[in-house]
Amino acid sequence: MFEQLGQESLAKLREDIPIPAEEGLALAVLLLELLRRGARERAVFEGLDRVRKECLDREVVPPLVDWRLKAENWGAVGDAYVLPHWLPTELLDPMQRLRDVEPLHGSPLEWFAAHNEFRDARREFERKLELSDSGTNKFTGEQVAWDAIVEPFRQWMSTVAPEARSDPPRVDPRRHMRGAVRPGSDRERYLKRRFRDLADAAERLAAAASAAVPPHDRVPTPAESIELSSIPAELRPFVVLTAAPLLVADFVGEVIAPVSAEIESAAVRLANELSGPVRVRLARLTMGTGIAQEQLEPLWGTLDDLRQKLGHLGERGVDTDVAEYQLDIDDDLEGALETLADAERRAADAERKQRVRAQLDELRRRITAEAGDDRGLLEAADLIDADVADERLDAAEDGLRNLRESLEDARRESRLEALREARALAEAVDGADHLLADIDDAIASAEDGLEPVTQELVDTFRDRAEQAWDSFHDDVDAELVAARERLRQLSDGLDASGASELEGLLDRARQVLSSDPRRARELIREATRSIDRRYVPVWEPAQGEASLVAHLERFLSGRGMFDPIDVRRLHVSLKTRRFVILAGLTGSGKSTIARGYAEAMGATSERVRRVAVRPNWVDESEVLGFLNPLDNRFHPGWLATLARDCAREPELPHFLILDEMNLAPVEYYLADVLSAIEDVTSPGNRPQLALYPPDAVPENRGDWPPQIEYPRNLFIIGTVNIDESTRAISDRVLDRANVIQLSIDVQRSHHDDRDAAAEEPPWRVRMSAWDKIVHQRPSARFHDQLVEIAETLSGLRIGMGVRSHLEIERFIANAEGVLDEAEALDVALLQRVVPKVRGFRGELADPLAELRTLFESLGATRCTAVVDAWLDPELSDETFLDGTDASVGLATM
Repeated sequence: MFEQLGQESLAKLREDIPIPAEEGLALAVLLLELLRRGARERAVFEGLDRVRKECLDREVVPPLVDWRLKAENWGAVGDAYVLPHWLPTELLDPMQRLRDVEPLHGSPLEWFAAHNEFRDARREFERKLELSDSGTNKFTGEQVAWDAIVEPFRQWMSTVAPEARSDPPRVDPRRHMRGAVRPGSDRERYLKRRFRDLADAAERLAAAASAAVPPHDRVPTPAESIELSSIPAELRPFVVLTAAPLLVADFVGEVIAPVSAEIESAAVRLANELSGPVRVRLARLTMGTGIAQEQLEPLWGTLDDLRQKLGHLGERGVDTDVAEYQLDIDDDLEGALETLADAERRAADAERKQRVRAQLDELRRRITAEAGDDRGLLEAADLIDADVADERLDAAEDGLRNLRESLEDARRESRLEALREARALAEAVDGADHLLADIDDAIASAEDGLEPVTQELVDTFRDRAEQAWDSFHDDVDAELVAARERLRQLSDGLDASGASELEGLLDRARQVLSSDPRRARELIREATRSIDRRYVPVWEPAQGEASLVAHLERFLSGRGMFDPIDVRRLHVSLKTRRFVILAGLTGSGKSTIARGYAEAMGATSERVRRVAVRPNWVDESEVLGFLNPLDNRFHPGWLATLARDCAREPELPHFLILDEMNLAPVEYYLADVLSAIEDVTSPGNRPQLALYPPDAVPENRGDWPPQIEYPRNLFIIGTVNIDESTRAISDRVLDRANVIQLSIDVQRSHHDDRDAAAEEPPWRVRMSAWDKIVHQRPSARFHDQLVEIAETLSGLRIGMGVRSHLEIERFIANAEGVLDEAEALDVALLQRVVPKVRGFRGELADPLAELRTLFESLGATRCTAVVDAWLDPELSDETFLDGTDASVGLATM
């Protein structure tokens, strides 16, 4: 029978050609044997279906094949309902039962197998209920405890069934073993192990019951044997193989054993004879069965590898439908392999393309992160992208390698640039020499190719440079704070303009601190040096006026050999009236002492105005200004401008030095000023200086009103020379000013300590402090003597009115602590009375002699010396005497 199963017969499975009964039976036996050995490929079932349809023996093969197909859940066409009547009852009955089953799920054979598994699980559970295999045990206590433990399981077993499923009971074996078995003993451990086995068997039984729920209550049981005599001998292998699932496996093996060798031989012969798609189909049908293993195993391996590759390609998203069709439908292994190879190539190309794109994307990211969007590198990346799009993957991979190298070069250069930036950062701070040397070494090594520039190295140097920068920045910031605090503390000793300039320096330092701390430090130190250079110690009244006078003497000793008494006279005179006239020979130091006094009081060049008087000053237009009718604008004079400057700094004294003030009539060009000088020292008075008529409306009236206030902080010191080119000083002027004739004593001592004296710094004296040492109330100490002097002066035709009287008494009051009383009176008379003496000697001799006697009685030695010089017998009576003459100063020496 099996000899007829050749290549032609197997080939007919692929064609719509009727199969002879003998060939159909042989094919059925072979296919059923494959099923018994576990083959479940679609081709096996399709082959059986073909045998059922085309086999000419309609009474045996089709009904049994149709039954097996239905039992395998392949459905039935009706042949299975006319099973051969000669089948043994023990086989026909379960076959009919399974034929009529309409299972709830799966195939009837699957349900039948599940039912058999339930039966086997129940038998195993029953064995586990016994404590030993024999069912007896010599340890009575153990048996009692075990009986108590398993009793709930016995009751549960009586109820469990596929149609009556329930969960196993929950039992605590320790409760039943307590008192019956010694804790910790081997017997206790044995009972616990047996209980675990029982519990596991119960779980398996419950699971088998769940899987074996029958479609109805007619449950067939496997037949352990059948009566073979009723089955024709040639049909026995076919019948037994058809009903094999309903038979005990050992019995099936016994029946099939005689023909299994023939089946194997036929399969081997087929395997050797067949080729092409038919051989492939045979191999697919026999895979996993062991049939013709020696001949078909290589092909099985090829098919298995092909299946695995198709599965892997499918998981990777590759379309394998063509290869699967070639393999499953056409049995075209070679075509499937070629298709698979092409698919693998396409998949490899796709993966390669994806890998190149992923690498390119990563390089783009690195270019952005490490090379700062380098245009050249990005353009190279675009070219690689184009190669990938055009499937030029070899060129793309070459481009990737080149791009990596270029990126590495760019990254190296970028890191070098980062090192150079760190160096520039370190170079911008002080005290980073070691760091600069280390960075220079790293840059040199990298440029020479000795050591690579790692990101760690760059980060290290950058961190060190930033730390050096931050530390230096903080140090400079602290210096800036200290400089501002010092400026604040010393602001009283600085001019407003100087303080503003220093504030500007420190503001610029703050502005550049974040970008250039070294420049900021230079500005700060420049400001600090300027503070030290410009700072003027502030004199406070609490220090005492004596300290101020001593300072004035020390300071002026560095400006010339001025007699200390002259310094004191000038000081007291300016306290009495802020208008003093210095008389003396040319070169006697009148302007020098005036400027020196101003500087000693802390007046900078901006607060000292020196004006040379011109002979053509006959009105106040040069001094106060004038209204120009041509442009309808007021043109301010120098005093008007000076008054405005004084108003801007009311707390600081300003000084006006009028050189050779008697070259022009003082009472002409200082007419209004003289009146204001007289009133300004009176408390509450605010004298005004008229600049132009109040009804005039010049274009700059907003800048210059018709009148301005005369400044209280203005000190006027005039110098006079008495010669043929000058005018005599009028009594109006003399009544309003102290006239000091400077004495000159040229000695070698003026070479001694000039340098040391010049080191005396100026002191800043504020007007509020000055006012505290000024005495407005006159002293009555020498009132009667002054009255007597006034009576004597009347003989000289010199009037000493109330103004002069009070000025002398105010001078004496302000000289307290600076000059002793007698000296103060002597100096006051020398400066107020003597300058008024004018006339020919012959006419003034007698009154002068009387005045001398009075001066001598008062101890006014300087005044007495002047009068003695005038009364010198060697002078002719025609000699004109002038109390403002510079020779007066010589007479007092």
